[in-house]
Amino acid sequence: MSIQNSRRFSQIVYEAFHLPGTGAWRWTEGTIWFLIVVSSVLMLLDFFLWETQPDWLRILDKVILALFAMELFLRILTYRSSTTDVFSGGHLWRARTHLSDRLLFLISPLQLLDLVVILTFLPQLRGLRILRLLRLARGLRLFRYSDPLKDLVRTFEENSLLYAFTFFFLTAVVTLGGISFYLVESGVNPSVTSVQDGIWWALVTVTTVGYGDVTPAVLPLGRVIAGVIMVLGMFTLALFAGIVSSTLLRVLINLRGDQFRMSNYTNHIVVVGYNDACNLLLDALLKETSSAQNELLIFAEGERPRELSPDFIWVSGNPGRESELDKVRLSHAKTAIVVGARHMAPSQADATTIMTVFTIRSYMAKQSMTEKRKTPIYIVAEILDPENVAHATTAGADEVIETTRLGFSMMAHAALVPGSGTIMSNVASAGAHSLYITPNPEQSEMTFDALADKLHRQFGIILLGLRNPQNAKVRMDPGDDTPVPTNVELVYLSRTPIPSDAA
Repeated sequence: MSIQNSRRFSQIVYEAFHLPGTGAWRWTEGTIWFLIVVSSVLMLLDFFLWETQPDWLRILDKVILALFAMELFLRILTYRSSTTDVFSGGHLWRARTHLSDRLLFLISPLQLLDLVVILTFLPQLRGLRILRLLRLARGLRLFRYSDPLKDLVRTFEENSLLYAFTFFFLTAVVTLGGISFYLVESGVNPSVTSVQDGIWWALVTVTTVGYGDVTPAVLPLGRVIAGVIMVLGMFTLALFAGIVSSTLLRVLINLRGDQFRMSNYTNHIVVVGYNDACNLLLDALLKETSSAQNELLIFAEGERPRELSPDFIWVSGNPGRESELDKVRLSHAKTAIVVGARHMAPSQADATTIMTVFTIRSYMAKQSMTEKRKTPIYIVAEILDPENVAHATTAGADEVIETTRLGFSMMAHAALVPGSGTIMSNVASAGAHSLYITPNPEQSEMTFDALADKLHRQFGIILLGLRNPQNAKVRMDPGDDTPVPTNVELVYLSRTPIPSDAA
């Protein structure tokens, strides 16, 4: 074989085990998946034929196990050290580097998992063959937007020093405690006849399992050692719990994000952003909407606040990034309410709101589901500085609410017209006569006066004006004789909106 052909063959073998997406890699993975499926079937047969297992079943299982071992051996053998690509050295240094890098690659989480599976050739470890199914999970896209297994492995790799320190601490406590316990108890305790007995007792004690098969004798020194081991066991468990909870938190957050992404929620309302002042908004949403028709979701950074009502779904993420808007299935949502940030200056908060609105519109323009929607997603934006209203509209907000100006205007008007502020608050709240805008239910043209009288008798509403759905212009009290087209929207006060099937 020529040098060129040899290099080409070496490259193909390398691609087969280390370069996902290549033809050789797909062929190798397909073969491994087939062997895993066959192995799983054999495992089920082994379970049902435990007492009368035929010879061919054992032979076939060993053949498959040998193929798994060969695949792992070739994967380790063809692994390329990145160290030698950066640095140069003598033959001895290169050989030592290749060996050490391959050993490090072998003890990585995924390779260790395959190594454990190969060890199932021992009859006592046959139950571990179920771990072969995890190999399928490494290639299958069980989760649409993330890979929890890969995230878990990456977490262990990024925090390997923390886990190594924890296991070293556990090993040191168990070894020193077990040897000390053996030296003190071996002469007087019939349950302790070897160092292994002492180490077993120390491990059981540190992990608070406490089988009771080995206990300290009456010697005071033995009890002192046992007490020290018990106290160190509490520290060890606390150390494990702290490291595991802090390092795996990101994986759990990603899984929660995937949970909503993979759901079938549609026509939901998304509140973008959260602060303490949002509680009034959320309470109003609960009164205005029915959770059976519209799920209420909050999309903001950080963890779910403890005081948040269970009626709201919380998804953690950055609303200013298009890549994260998938988390809340925004392409399937009915409305997005962008809340202004209260922890910064109004101009800066409005800039964040405007950028978020623009990001939502940009995201929706790229989604294939946008063209299939009956109506576009409706975006309501809160603006704190009146000068930024036009900017929010330009960014894509369908409706801009100037909460600060609106509140101060009501206060000023209430000072001149006592009671008007209370009345306007009732109009804006659910439960009383609230303001509604709905399509005209009549199929024929009528005058404003006749339509108002008919709707008042039929539904008890107070007709205030008309709204053009094309340009959103409103005519309040247009006149009794004004003809009302059938394609216009009605502005009225009522306890409940006109039913959609009233026409």
